[in-house]
Amino acid sequence: MDVGFIILCPDRNIAGLRNSVGSINYHSYDRESIAVVGNDATAADIKEMKEVCPIHKGKDTITSLVNVGMKKLKHEWGLLMFGGSRVQPYVERKLKFA
Repeated sequence: MDVGFIILCPDRNIAGLRNSVGSINYHSYDRESIAVVGNDATAADIKEMKEVCPIHKGKDTITSLVNVGMKKLKHEWGLLMFGGSRVQPYVERKLKFA
């Protein structure tokens, strides 16, 4: 199944982003993950977050973050999660049978 992960970071929590990306990398096989931050993110925040995964900038609402993430993701399906969330073990098994 052609799935990627979209990590929403409206609060610009870099530690939460690292936690989420690490969980994606540990519990899935070669899945792309991108992060979307709000309009209030500074250049320093974006620069630090780009070291973890690709970053895209949305607007002020959660809906705009979701829309930007779905447009920028290169996969047919996108799993949404907030920064700081963790992916459950065996997620690949669930995606295989979906």
